[in-house]
Parts: sequence; structure tokens; C-alpha cells
Amino acid sequence: MPESIDHLAAGVDSEYRPHLLFEATTPDKSIHTVHAWKDGNHWKSVKVDFGGPRFWLGLAFGNAGIELSSIRKGLHVVFTDENDDLYYQRFDDSQWLPKELVWASAGSGKTVPSASIALGAYDVPTIAFTVEDRSDAGDLIFLELRLGTLSNKVWSSATLVNKAEAFGSNQMNRTGFAPQLRFDEKGRMHLVFMDKAYLTDKSGDKYEASGSIRYAYKRPDGWYYKTLLEQQAPQEINSFPRLSMLHPQVALSPDGADVVAGGMVFREAASGGRSAFSLMVVEAENQFAW
Repeated sequence: MPESIDHLAAGVDSEYRPHLLFEATTPDKSIHTVHAWKDGNHWKSVKVDFGGPRFWLGLAFGNAGIELSSIRKGLHVVFTDENDDLYYQRFDDSQWLPKELVWASAGSGKTVPSASIALGAYDVPTIAFTVEDRSDAGDLIFLELRLGTLSNKVWSSATLVNKAEAFGSNQMNRTGFAPQLRFDEKGRMHLVFMDKAYLTDKSGDKYEASGSIRYAYKRPDGWYYKTLLEQQAPQEINSFPRLSMLHPQVALSPDGADVVAGGMVFREAASGGRSAFSLMVVEAENQFAW
């Protein structure tokens, strides 16, 4: 029996079976990652020794047992390792398959602070992820949204968005934070994400926050973008009130014509004061119903 458990992620697959990913510390103080799921009236679990620490960013479930989708059934995860490289891995309902490299930091100092994984046609995964770069002092230099795609068993990625709107003061490389990716039943991608603002002053004080819900959807002729809920970041560190947002989410109808996005909005009234927060939801329009 483990001495302690650190819960990492949970979800339900297409057959309504609950799954857990967690770290278990054994009496000899060794740490193991465990995947557990309920099969009928009993729980099953496997110990997953990955050979190094992992930082879980997202998970998705394949359509196990459904014709044509069983080629990639089971649990799909995206994570970074101790070298800041981004990986994808799949559990095929019996064992973990070898991990697949999606994007390599290659010692550049760039990291992936947020990512989302979704399954398209035949349960082929796509990953939306944020690439971030900071100075040695921790100053934010670079933040962009990339899309990782799988073709012929090879992953590749490309920049999707690299310019902020109002919240990021229209600056380059300050966008793509906390992406949430979804597919509709026709295989079209829908994506929400946020911009980031970063300010410093002569005294060395810093202000960093995410805000504004932005929406992207893909049509045959390319990607289209809209700002669904616009926020204005302060122009100076000591400007109040400060508005920001965290935890964006998106839900859509099966045909992709009806889209709802939301997030947790924070309002800081004074320096050092307590932030008030509220949940805001907004509808998105696209051309799929036309």
C-alpha cells in the first residue's frame, strides 16, 4: 500500500469508465505513477515507470470499441519531461505504448506551460500548446500558440497565433495561453485561448496576467479568429482596477454550429487588495450554421 497519493488527473472514457492518473509514494520512499480505471465492479491499475519526472498537461479518451476508432482506443495523454520536451503517449486498454516526441526544447530554455489534446477522425490526436521563453531573471520574452499534428506516425508542429489582441496591447509573442481544443462531429477544430500582459517598472516590480477569451475555428480555406470577451490590461503596473482571466473552457454542439466559451474573471481593486472573481460565459458565432 502506498504511504501517500498525489492526485494528478481524472476523467471518464466513452464507455463511462472512470480513470485516474496519480503519483503513489511507497514505504521505501520511491515514487511511481499509477494509472487506475474501473472495469465492471472492480478497479484495475498498472504502475507506470517512465524513467523520470513528468508534468501532466492534458488527457483525452478514445472511442474504445467503436468501429474504425479502435485503432487509437484508450487513454491519450500529453506531458513534458525534465528536459522541457513535449510528449504524447497512449494507453491501449492493456499497456502504455512508447512515448512520441511532439516538440523538443533542445536546450533552448523554452518551455510548455499549458497544452490541450483532442481526438479527431479515427481518434487521431491533435495537440494545441503554448511555447514560452523567459530571461534568466524570469522576465517573459516570448509566448505563442502552436498546433501539433500527427501524420504517417510522425509529429510536427507549427505556429498558429503569435500576436496578442487588446489584453496583450497588440504585442507580438504574448498570446496562446491555456488553450482548449475540441473537434465537432465533422472533424472541424475549435479552439479557445488567452492573451498575456507583462509589465515591469524601474523599481523592478513586475505584473503578469492572462486575459481575454479568443476563439479560433478552422474552415477548408484556413483559420478564422475572434475575440469573444475582451479585457484591457493596465498600461502601468500601478494602474487599477486590474482585470484578468484564468481557466478558459469551450463547449460545442455536435455539428459545431453552436459554441459557448467561458472563464473565471478576476478584478483587483487596489494594490495588495483582495481580488474579486466571477464566472463569465459568452456565445461564439462561426459560419458553420450558414
